[in-house]
Amino acid sequence: MATTATPPPILQLNTRVVVSAGPGVISFVGQTSFATGKWVGVTLDDFNGKNDGSVAGRRYFTCEEGKGVFVRSSQVRLLVGDQPLDRAEVSTRAWAGTSLSSRPSLG
Repeated sequence: MATTATPPPILQLNTRVVVSAGPGVISFVGQTSFATGKWVGVTLDDFNGKNDGSVAGRRYFTCEEGKGVFVRSSQVRLLVGDQPLDRAEVSTRAWAGTSLSSRPSLG
């Protein structure tokens, strides 16, 4: 019996998320010149980041110095209200193409 990997969370600009550095908003999704693969740039709510949306002189998004961070999509958890949504819950909901931050409470 084959197992199916859980798909990554829906990554859209302005979606509320939480990463290891804290909660924030997705400000960039895509390829970068600093490393291969797909990266997610997050503008954090607090000054727990590493940059201002630029790395090595190249700007990917704009935020205050110390509020920007880049992570892999596997490190991103979506927020609904103030609650992180786990990957299994994301994969069972038909929300592709919509921002979860604008969804009503799941209760």
